[in-house]
Amino acid sequence: MMPDILYHYCDVSTFMKIVESRELWLSNATKMNDYLETVWINHIIDKSLQSIEQPKYKEFTEQFVIHYNANQSSVRPYIFCLSADGDMLSQWRGYADDGRGIAIGISTKQLNIEMKLPYTGVNSNLSTGLFPCVYDEIAQGELVRKVLSQGIEIYNKNPQDPRNVGTSLIETAPRLRMFSFVFKNPSFAEEMEWRIIHTPMILAKENDFTYWGSNSEVFFRNRGNDIVSYFKYDLKSIFNTDLIPEIILGPKSSIEQNDFRLYLQANNLCKTVVKYSKSTYR
Repeated sequence: MMPDILYHYCDVSTFMKIVESRELWLSNATKMNDYLETVWINHIIDKSLQSIEQPKYKEFTEQFVIHYNANQSSVRPYIFCLSADGDMLSQWRGYADDGRGIAIGISTKQLNIEMKLPYTGVNSNLSTGLFPCVYDEIAQGELVRKVLSQGIEIYNKNPQDPRNVGTSLIETAPRLRMFSFVFKNPSFAEEMEWRIIHTPMILAKENDFTYWGSNSEVFFRNRGNDIVSYFKYDLKSIFNTDLIPEIILGPKSSIEQNDFRLYLQANNLCKTVVKYSKSTYR
């Protein structure tokens, strides 16, 4: 079940950029702090493939690996991270300027993004979804085996028909690629993460690239010494207190209350509830 409010932890500068631009930035998932982002699923898939009867399904497993690798290299997820908990010490320390930042409470009803794993395509509604991360390795394995079993079931109908083989691969490789966007190392489980996931179709040409199904043009920002691509998710038509019903200030916040209230009023958030972290971290 989707929570009524999800929280985005950030420093004060990022908070002001979100408020003043009325936008969320969905960034290249491979540039997140988890170096196994989107590839954690690989060892789950490998283990599941090893359990499939051989040599009966040798062709299926070989073709699946080819198709999955192609999907892994071509489908690029862009994400915006949220948490189901708005006052978590590890989040304050890791993502909100060591407790000096802010947790922005965002109403999922007002955000109105469907709870789903998105498809890559020309329609931005299909290529954007909201979904929780899956941390439990047993649950991850069960989901992978279920998808592979469904593919094998299709394959079994007529293994000699190339069209049937193709259909079985279409039913498995892209679906497991979508799961890779939300399968995470269990060590991150306390983050209780939900993600806005965007998967536009990006095609690189010799001196240019084109994209379809995107929420915006592609933009770039620096992260330390690296360059990160991102897409913008526009909130201008819905940006008010209904969308941002509450804000939590971090345990080390030095924001002065009167100035903060003036700032919220100036940005159509006059009725937003401001809370303070209950953490005693300093």
